[in-house]
Amino acid sequence: MAVEWKKVFIRGKIQTAASASSITPDCDDYEIVEHSNAEGAGTLTVNAPTGTPVNFQQLKMKIKSTNAQTFSWNAIYEDTTDITKPASIEAGKEIELLFEYHTSATKWRCIALTNIV
Repeated sequence: MAVEWKKVFIRGKIQTAASASSITPDCDDYEIVEHSNAEGAGTLTVNAPTGTPVNFQQLKMKIKSTNAQTFSWNAIYEDTTDITKPASIEAGKEIELLFEYHTSATKWRCIALTNIV
């Protein structure tokens, strides 16, 4: 019996995170988190997502900051050998990150990072 593959485009539901000193993604209801940070220079805390992730689930974050921010990542976010989460973001810059959940490690692993501006 032949297996038929179909191309499927799934539109991710976008969580718009209000400007604040922390972000808490919701991995049950959203696949993408957009955060435009207009807070003064300081620390941006990325909290563990709420919800119950499944193995290999992906979560994309798009973060744009008016002022320089130092990141404080919850321990559930993990670097990989090839990709390291950013320690900070410069004023006026934008980044996109892609995390993938791994049940065996109980971690969201950073599998992609792009500096937009």
